[in-house]
Amino acid sequence: MKKQLALSTTTGLKIINPLSIRYCKADGSYSHIYLEEGEKMTVSKNLKALEGKLPSEAFLRIHHKYLVNRYQIVEIFINGGCHVLLKDGTKLEVSQKKRPDVIGAFDKL
Repeated sequence: MKKQLALSTTTGLKIINPLSIRYCKADGSYSHIYLEEGEKMTVSKNLKALEGKLPSEAFLRIHHKYLVNRYQIVEIFINGGCHVLLKDGTKLEVSQKKRPDVIGAFDKL
């Protein structure tokens, strides 16, 4: 797994640890990246391009709008639609198509 990722900014490159990303949200041909420190960055890459750069063992595509760091998920709600709850309290929708993948990504007791 890559230890660092360079994200283009208006002033240059910001170097981050990919695991510091909580989740990414699609916005047309742009993506918003939400970091653990509470920082939000916008990059001119679509979510599919980001998905190709981030470690697949750590990131789950839960919806056409969301790519989530699986280590940030603390709960999966499956009644009344499917949602994930992240460590910081963010609640994100899981698409019906992605629901089996999301649930299957975790070992169950």
